[in-house]
Amino acid sequence: MQTLAEGIHYMGTVGLPPTTAIYLVRSGGESAIIEPGPNSGSESVIRWVKDSQTSAESVTKVVATHIHLDHAGASQALLDHFKSSRLYVYQGASKYLVDTKQLAESASKILGPLFNRWGGIPPVDGKRIVEVTDGEYLDVGGIRLKILYTPGHAPFHMSLWEEKSRTVFTGDAVGMYVSRRNTLWPASPLPSFRFDLEMQSLAKIVSLHPKILNIPHFEPVLDVEDFLRLNMEVYQRWHEILSSIQDKSDVEGAARRLVSAVDSYSWLPGDPNAWFTLKMHVAGFLQYETVRR
Repeated sequence: MQTLAEGIHYMGTVGLPPTTAIYLVRSGGESAIIEPGPNSGSESVIRWVKDSQTSAESVTKVVATHIHLDHAGASQALLDHFKSSRLYVYQGASKYLVDTKQLAESASKILGPLFNRWGGIPPVDGKRIVEVTDGEYLDVGGIRLKILYTPGHAPFHMSLWEEKSRTVFTGDAVGMYVSRRNTLWPASPLPSFRFDLEMQSLAKIVSLHPKILNIPHFEPVLDVEDFLRLNMEVYQRWHEILSSIQDKSDVEGAARRLVSAVDSYSWLPGDPNAWFTLKMHVAGFLQYETVRR
């Protein structure tokens, strides 16, 4: 476990290949897990909490920045283990977790083999879900987490702001970043990515002048200014390139065009997992460019 600021910790990234970073907030005998992660990673999260010498009884909050499978899939498994906890999601999202049929059908089509690898999306007990909205605070002992509505990646998407340490738990309001290769691509999957809203959400995060970004894919970022600049540049570059493509159904061709235009993408076609993931996000971005016409 890596301590990032007083009471704020990075526990690790679940999944092989790496899928979702999990964060722990602790203060005054109370704890919160930020991002449940995929259902297949629930046992790892439970073990990490135990290994951190955090009692199960102290975990009162499990927070999902949005309801995609890699973020909220483990929600019920964690609620089952942490008996005192509630799941916190953005306003309007809970109905999709109580009855997951629509979410599962959509996700299985988009994710392909990842759907089963991530363990699907078990229904969540609605009595243990709390919906929150922009500007509200979640108190974890003496630590206050402010809810920021940050749509674009998904309609019911939120980030969390801890002012004292100037930390943002971004969710997928930022892109997916492979630090060892300095490679970033937009978090822009089907079915509801919105480039216009995404840029507004990025601008909202930039305006806070954060010092720490707890991103989900795939580890915390401390070189914040450069990272946020890179996000703004990459999202804009994708918009410029993909908006000019005539055949917006050609995901493979669009992805290869991006590889030829962005130097840090040269390795992606040779990595099957990364290439599959990139094309998922290309497909969502292309849909936005098609619909907005």
